[in-house]
Amino acid sequence: MITPETPSVLTSDITIYTQQLDVLAKELGTVIVNIDGVDYTAQGGVYNQAYNGYIYSLQLPQTFTEQTITVRFVNASGVSSGSVTVMRTTNV
Repeated sequence: MITPETPSVLTSDITIYTQQLDVLAKELGTVIVNIDGVDYTAQGGVYNQAYNGYIYSLQLPQTFTEQTITVRFVNASGVSSGSVTVMRTTNV
């Protein structure tokens, strides 16, 4: 089995006011975002020719504190990619 490429987070400056997280994956599958131990998923990425990949958008839960967000991708065969971690900060 070939491990899928680790996804990229396209959203810059992720703060407590950020409502949507855009993630780039090189193939179709499921993006899994873990925030404070809770998994959120997005399927049905939209192909973007400029990025040569699929953009998945996830709605972020409202928060008032900083959070660690871990993003990974699972392909159609159920194989998971590596993960990338970003911080959701209180900086505005």
